[in-house]
Amino acid sequence: MTSIVVFDFDGTLADSNDIKRKTFYSVSRDLRGSSKVLDDIFSASSPDRYTVFRKLSARLGLTEQEKSQLVKLYSVQTKKNIVARGLKPEALKALYFLKDAEVPCFINTATPTINIKSILCSMNVDQYFKSILGSPESKIDNLRHIIAGLNCSPSSLIVVGDGIDDRDSATAVGCEFLPVYDEVFKHLISRISANVKW
Repeated sequence: MTSIVVFDFDGTLADSNDIKRKTFYSVSRDLRGSSKVLDDIFSASSPDRYTVFRKLSARLGLTEQEKSQLVKLYSVQTKKNIVARGLKPEALKALYFLKDAEVPCFINTATPTINIKSILCSMNVDQYFKSILGSPESKIDNLRHIIAGLNCSPSSLIVVGDGIDDRDSATAVGCEFLPVYDEVFKHLISRISANVKW
């Protein structure tokens, strides 16, 4: 019986992927050629913020201080915009249900731990999670940390996410993976309900 749920954040609990992508462009808009460089970076992959700004800085010849200022500005603006948008209504409903059902929930995201904790605290939803885990640790390492901390079987976890990294980390550790789709939270509530003794 699955009794632990691990959520990705961006694109899963919150519609924030577009916010993050747009913010890369907005914080660097005064730098000549930045839009073209960002287009090139994103056409090849979907890297984390540090990789994006490292590549952007290298291409534009920015100093380490200028790069650090961009990262800081990016963090401030993404937090402000994500908090303003809030969680998906259906995701929030699922978190309410899971808390009432006493199902342990975790966050496992590529967002830096300090940033995701700050975002969730500002949304006043941090209390719905037993632990909030992000980078620099990998999603695989975070899942292993959860399993070790609870002394449970990997099969006890459902990993809910929208990314290939969510699927691959769940597969690597031996957890079940539940991809994000329109009815995913209704499905999760229904599934957990069938196994909870009220």
